[in-house]
Amino acid sequence: MLVLPNGDHPMNSSACCREIVWERAFAEGNGHVFCNLCGGEVHIGDEWEVSHVGAPAALGGVDTGVAHKFCNREHGLAYVIPMVAKAKRMRRKHIGAAGPGFTDTPLPAGRQSNRIKKLNGKVEPRLPRYGKHARAMAALWPHGRPE
Repeated sequence: MLVLPNGDHPMNSSACCREIVWERAFAEGNGHVFCNLCGGEVHIGDEWEVSHVGAPAALGGVDTGVAHKFCNREHGLAYVIPMVAKAKRMRRKHIGAAGPGFTDTPLPAGRQSNRIKKLNGKVEPRLPRYGKHARAMAALWPHGRPE
C-alpha cells in the first residue's frame, strides 16, 4: 500500500499523487510500468489513470496502481459500479432502510400501511400477528378454550 509522506493515501488525481504512483509502478516493474488491469505495458505519453487494486475506493480500497485509461473505465463500468451498487442495496436491505413499501409513493393498503384491502373490496384495519391469532382462536372456540 502506498502512503504519502504526510500519511495520506494517493486517492485523488493531483500531479504529485500520480507521480508517486507512477514511480512506484516503475520501480516494481524493473524499469517498465504495467497496467494493473490488462497487464499490458503503459508507455510514457499514454493516457493512464490511478486505479485501485483489489477493492474499489467506494468499498474501502486504498491500494493503488497504474492502469490504461480505457482499461480503468471499462473495468469501472463492467465490475466496479455494479459491485458497489449491489453492496449498497444489500446494506440498505440489511439495516431495514429499503424493501417492499419503502418508496416515495407507497401503495394504499400496501405492506407498510395500517389498512388492509380484502379480495371482496372491503377495507379493514391491519391487525398485528397476535391480533390475527386472537381472532382465529375466538372463531375456533367462541365460548372459550376447553380445559
